[in-house]
Order: sequence, then structure tokens, then C-alpha cells
Amino acid sequence: MGISLQKQFIYFVVPKTGSATLRKALSQYIDIKRPTEHFSEHVPIKRFLASSHADLTRDFFKFSFVRNPYDRLYSGFQQDVLAAYKLKHWEESKKPIFDRIGEDFNRYVIEYVTRADIRNDPFWICFCPMHEFTH
Repeated sequence: MGISLQKQFIYFVVPKTGSATLRKALSQYIDIKRPTEHFSEHVPIKRFLASSHADLTRDFFKFSFVRNPYDRLYSGFQQDVLAAYKLKHWEESKKPIFDRIGEDFNRYVIEYVTRADIRNDPFWICFCPMHEFTH
């Protein structure tokens, strides 16, 4: 998520939609990067509206980007495979999954994503429905 007080915009970051590239491009304008304590970049709109910055939605330009849902799901899977073995802070939550199922995308979705707390657990937020960030 990014808020520019100078340019008066709010960028609601939907995970797995090329957001890292856009956040980098907009970084020179961003004044508030983490408007809520829960999650860092990926803040569903309901959580944002409960924050102290909610009043900015009245006057600021708000935008987001979306992606084909299947491509987004597969990208999240690929990210988790990588994170399981290369990112220490994710290893504890993700490595046991892939040690058990290998790189089986179908099993991953059926056995893990469909049962995960995709709205509240930061290790699963990239699978939260896109409309949760915008509506």
C-alpha cells in the first residue's frame, strides 16, 4: 500500500499483480507506506477503512491493479516454493508443505490454499480475493 499526501493518491496493492515494480516506480511519491499495523504492503480495504488514514479516501484518487486469477494463483504458488527454501522468515511455515507434497500445484491448492486463512494470515495473503483490496 502506498499513500502520497503530496500527489493525493492511495495505491491499494493487490499481491501478485506486479506490485513490487509499481511500488518501486511510485516510491519517490509515497509518504505513508504502512498505514496499518496488520501486513505491510497488502492491506484489504476494510482494514484500511478502520485505520487512522481512512478519511483520505474521500478526497484522494484511489487505484489498484488486478491480474488473471489463475496466473495470480500460480504466481503465488511459485513464490511459496521459492520462499520455502530460500527465505528464512518463510521457511518455517512453507518448507514442511513442499517437503510433503513436492511441487504439486494441484495438491498445494486443494490441501493448503483452500484451507488457509487467506484474509488474515500474512503467509497466505497473496491468495486473498482481489476484490477484498478494492471493494
